[in-house]
Amino acid sequence: MMILKQAPTSNMTKIKLNHVVLATLIATAITPAFAEESISSSFFVYGKIGQAKTDVNNQQLIESINATMSNAQLTTVDDSGAAAGLGIGYQFNSWFSVELGYADLGERIVSYTTTSLDEAYYPNLSTVYPKSANGLSFSINAFWPINNDIKVGAKLGTLRWKSDLDTVEGSDNVQHYKGIGNDIWFGIEANYQLTTSLQLFTTYDHYGIDTQDVDFFGVGARYYFEHQTKKQAKVPPVVTATVAPEYVTSEPVPRTLESNTPVQITLAALPLPFELVLLFENDKEVLQDSALEALAEIGYTLSTYQSDITISGHTSSNGPQGYNQALSERRAEIVAQYLKETFGVTANHVQGFGEQQLKEQGNDAKNRRVEINIVFM
Repeated sequence: MMILKQAPTSNMTKIKLNHVVLATLIATAITPAFAEESISSSFFVYGKIGQAKTDVNNQQLIESINATMSNAQLTTVDDSGAAAGLGIGYQFNSWFSVELGYADLGERIVSYTTTSLDEAYYPNLSTVYPKSANGLSFSINAFWPINNDIKVGAKLGTLRWKSDLDTVEGSDNVQHYKGIGNDIWFGIEANYQLTTSLQLFTTYDHYGIDTQDVDFFGVGARYYFEHQTKKQAKVPPVVTATVAPEYVTSEPVPRTLESNTPVQITLAALPLPFELVLLFENDKEVLQDSALEALAEIGYTLSTYQSDITISGHTSSNGPQGYNQALSERRAEIVAQYLKETFGVTANHVQGFGEQQLKEQGNDAKNRRVEINIVFM
């Protein structure tokens, strides 16, 4: 009696993807800090792992076996296996991206017994096992935002696949078959933008391999490299002041504050409500050079004259609310700490508002700010 095993690989383990490497790729991507804004235009790398299953009917296999063998009996059908993929892509905007990568739909095994192989067996070798393949994949992806963090999407692509099949009798490889094809595939996805650089997703992909269908269910991650042209230039702080001309003194503040509309601030304007706005880079709480210069301008006055100082931190609306609240508080604290350590000035109120008080909707730089409100006594 002869026992033959079918597997869509030249060796039952040769085309298995190195899942340890893939897991390392995904784990490495988890390190960036949480995002205040979503990626708009960027290159990225991705990896996914999961389970692929071939939609095959055992009765169809039995009929194919009986047509090519004498006294054949099907003993084992393994129509699913671990699958994975990895590659690169480009995100054009929040709605569209493209991906180019490698997909491995795993191995399949069929075992059966027979007394002899008919002449029809070898020409029809590809019909007696569940289809699987690996190869180069290209897709176009479209996404629809549910909220600031979650999107759902659809994918349409093509797979240039190859399928290797070995017939094994005992430990001897008695026949090798190679299939090559090009088929369309499609999928649906839900993803979560965990950080500026990291996106997690779950996906269902449907492949057509020759005459059979293969379904993939899996999870994965994308790591984004922010496009250089999207980096925002440093913006000088915005300074506004309301002058109360009734109060007069002859002593001036030593220097003029930078402003979108330059204003000469002198003590002739005191007491008055005064606001200094410091802008921050995306997902940062570090004072920029322009902010340090502005604080140096006002620091002398604050250390000389009694005042009530309120420092308020803010962020944009993108990203998790809890993270944005904490980021706004850290921004306010870093400004308060700088004034105290540099000029000996203690703020009366230090607070963070997160995304509650937006200047503009979306990713506008005016939202990433600290406001210093000053009332001279």
